Amino acid sequence: MRYVTCTPSAAIGQIARANISNHAGQRIVAKGHRLTEYDVERLQREQVVAVDIVITEDGEVDENPAAAHVAQHTCGTGMTVASARHGRADMYASHAGVVRIDLPALITANRNPSVTLATIRDGSVVIPGQRIASVKILPFAVPQYVLPTESQPVVRVLPFVRCAVGVLVVGAPATYERICHSHLPPLVERLTVYGAQKTYEHTCIAAADDIASGLLLLSNICNFVISISETSVMGVAEAIPSGVIAAGGHIIRHGAPVEPGNMMLVGRIAAVPFMAAPGCIRNRARNVVDLLLPRLIADDIPDADDIAAWAHGGLLGGIDD
Repeated sequence: MRYVTCTPSAAIGQIARANISNHAGQRIVAKGHRLTEYDVERLQREQVVAVDIVITEDGEVDENPAAAHVAQHTCGTGMTVASARHGRADMYASHAGVVRIDLPALITANRNPSVTLATIRDGSVVIPGQRIASVKILPFAVPQYVLPTESQPVVRVLPFVRCAVGVLVVGAPATYERICHSHLPPLVERLTVYGAQKTYEHTCIAAADDIASGLLLLSNICNFVISISETSVMGVAEAIPSGVIAAGGHIIRHGAPVEPGNMMLVGRIAAVPFMAAPGCIRNRARNVVDLLLPRLIADDIPDADDIAAWAHGGLLGGIDD
């Protein structure tokens, strides 16, 4: 790629290196535009005698096709790519869901500073049509060899699929009404955002066998189960995690480096994800439930290492209990 200053007539077919204006400051040709015969006629009428242009070399790809190429090769499922303009190709969510970013692949995609790919944060909840990633080619053209030759879905949008939620209310019979009154409205509000709903509710006392029976009941008729209780799970020997094991399930992780919400518990009953909600679910302020709930509804169950990584940025600033 060469930068040249020449007469307008010698610039036909070349790229304008900067905006070209007349003597009154009115823009005639925009930066990055390939000059046509019509453009040259206008420039000559405006008595513009010299223009700054870029001449691309063999093996170089113009910014717009290059941006479109990178976007198409890094775009995963649940996304659409807009037409490239000014060296930028934006990617949008084609449906509501959770954004997942392959972080190592994202870093690799940005090794060459001439080709940039920026995304929103991993785990973000998005609506249809929301911009979630953008490719920008910095120079007017880049060598073909810097562009990817194989598709690598760096970013994708997972749809919400586990939308039939069973709620297990755990506590003494005298506390059921109070637990439901304080815990259910904020939970239902959150579920609605993700296109899910409470389809079945079951109550039981805080005993492992009763909890196991409730979990089995709900996991057979719902595709996601949440327990709410008067107190958060403090350890894996307590009634709720013991009930998960008694139901034939397993614990993925108890405890998260997230505040509010350190006392969350996530596991499985067969193929059905289970969350023991911490007490902060009663608050509408952002807490661990807002990190975990959309992932589970999108059937993207985090493992223990995923949850450990939430420590970076885990101070959410809400109200803990």
